[in-house]
Amino acid sequence: MEGDHSHSYWDGNDTKAFLKDAQQRALTTTIALTLVKHLIDVVNPDVVSMVTHTSNLPAPALRKFHQIAVVFAQNGYEAGEADPWNGHHIWMMTRGTQLANGR
Repeated sequence: MEGDHSHSYWDGNDTKAFLKDAQQRALTTTIALTLVKHLIDVVNPDVVSMVTHTSNLPAPALRKFHQIAVVFAQNGYEAGEADPWNGHHIWMMTRGTQLANGR
C-alpha cells in the first residue's frame, strides 16, 4: 500500500523487482503456506477451489500451488488438481467426511 493506493501482485514475474533474492522468495513462500494453514484453522471451509490467475505458468510456479494443496491435504482435506483449462490450472480441496461429521 502506498497511501490510498494498493497494487495486486498476481505472479512471480510481478514480484521479481522487490523479491530478488532466493532466500526472500523462499521465506515468502513459507509465510504464505503458514497463512494458508492459519486460514484453514480459523475459517475451516468445506470446499476451496484454487485457479491460477496467469495461464501457462512454469513448473516452479505450479510447485507452489501444489504446496498449498498439500497443506490442505495435511489438514484433513481431499486435495487434487483438475484438468487444466485454457492454460489455467485448477485445484479443489474438500474437507474430508470425518471432519465434516465432527470426528
